Amino acid sequence: MKGTAITLLFLVVASSGYADDLADRVGRIASSIDATVGIAAEDLDNGRTLSIHGDERFPMASVCKFPIASAVLRKVSTGQIDLEKEVTIDPRDFAPGHSPLARSANGKPVTIKIGQLLVLALDESDNTASDALLKIVGGPAEVMNYLRFLGVSGIDVSRSEAQMAADMKKGLAKFLADERDTATPEAMLRLFRMLALRTDGLGNSIRNLEMQIMIHSSSGKNRIGAGVPEGSAVMGKTGTSSGGVVNDAALVRSANGEHRVILVVFTKGGKATEKAREAVIARISREIFDDFTKRRF
Repeated sequence: MKGTAITLLFLVVASSGYADDLADRVGRIASSIDATVGIAAEDLDNGRTLSIHGDERFPMASVCKFPIASAVLRKVSTGQIDLEKEVTIDPRDFAPGHSPLARSANGKPVTIKIGQLLVLALDESDNTASDALLKIVGGPAEVMNYLRFLGVSGIDVSRSEAQMAADMKKGLAKFLADERDTATPEAMLRLFRMLALRTDGLGNSIRNLEMQIMIHSSSGKNRIGAGVPEGSAVMGKTGTSSGGVVNDAALVRSANGEHRVILVVFTKGGKATEKAREAVIARISREIFDDFTKRRF
């Protein structure tokens, strides 16, 4: 009995020591660039977690498309929205910034299925598609209602892409200080955990659709996707904006299927380039994923 107690104590101390060591190593990587870096990570299969600035708010940029799409899919699951329904988007509703949909429209109205908008928003990170989905779901208030339904705080969706672009033009510093359309890394991790654990209020087929769209997205190839081992399935959403906002959040499944690790890395402020931020996101992801999946206690 005494030997068992000593062994358990050793395991607790060893586990704590490894966690502190990982936090130190990841912290050094984060501090290698001129930026504020927020990190939240969890291995869903062994319970290990890590958080650095995880409760600090960061502008989401296009990561906001994940909660918007999930709110739409919640209404699909309850029969309030039909993915096969067609909607027409007028040129005056085309959003600035990245939008293959608007670019291909040549200034003409576009009629498209809601399901196609979902693919464009999550896979292509299309701003016009995201704004159309936000309108279809009933506006930011309905996205926030969905998050409250899940019990997730720490994520704010208040404006469309068009509104955020307009506010950004009024002054970048003021825009970056605004808590609207921000999230903490830990809150975004919770939303991904609910998706992974099937507690997000979506029907199974609808959830699988969302996951498949996000797995096939190539937008994070230089971020989390570049850090985790080859063959891993990366289901995530990136975000990029002025003011040093370079983000990635993903559920990663190891190639052997033994581990599911959620990684959220957000950056803001400072003078580091987008390329440098992406490289740090990849290095942090590699450090955490390798440590989480190779340690055995």
